[in-house]
Amino acid sequence: MRAHRMTIVTVALAGLVATGCSSSSDSDSTGATADPAVTPAPADGTAAASAGVGSVSIVDFAFAPADLTVAVGTTVTWTNNDGSSHSIESGDGSFDSDDLSDGDTFEHDFDSAGSFPYLCGIHVSMSGTITVTG
Repeated sequence: MRAHRMTIVTVALAGLVATGCSSSSDSDSTGATADPAVTPAPADGTAAASAGVGSVSIVDFAFAPADLTVAVGTTVTWTNNDGSSHSIESGDGSFDSDDLSDGDTFEHDFDSAGSFPYLCGIHVSMSGTITVTG
């Protein structure tokens, strides 16, 4: 039995070498090639910077993600996916939505770098921040 297992392992390794499988920084353990244009999400739970679009979902009386980082020029869309109405109110008054019913959206273009805290005007315990990088 031991000799049989060794043969299987040897054959499997030989097959990997023959097909050109190797460890590389541009593929993962499944062999999928990494896309260099995709920025992975930071380990701290915030959303990664994106070029052109960003989105926040409102669900279970929370913004998801609560903290989103985007590039200058990005349009962020908030979508109410909750059974209750919510609104978006920026801390500096630069953007505010009407009340959003379930399924409604609100968009705002971020044309300058900075940190933009916001909250739900109906449920002030709900808050988030959009960080815009130059």
